[in-house]
Amino acid sequence: MTESLQISREGRLLHLALNRPDRRNALNLDLCGALGEALEQSEGDPGVGAVLLSGMGNRFARAWICTKCCRRPGVPCTKSTSASSRPGYG
Repeated sequence: MTESLQISREGRLLHLALNRPDRRNALNLDLCGALGEALEQSEGDPGVGAVLLSGMGNRFARAWICTKCCRRPGVPCTKSTSASSRPGYG
């Protein structure tokens, strides 16, 4: 796993914390890979009842969605989307 994603568990709660506060928790290939791996593992774990996604520092995540690097294997990538281009994000 990577230092850019902190993972902890409390009971059935899996907490995934984006840990790039100096970059406003912007997604990069390393973080996307770690996040995808953690989510894949949680799907097969009957001990996980919920996943909490948060960001370290004073920001959750920079307004950028990385569909190219966060997509699931076998699911075609259509485009990368800026959250600021979606209604209510700009």
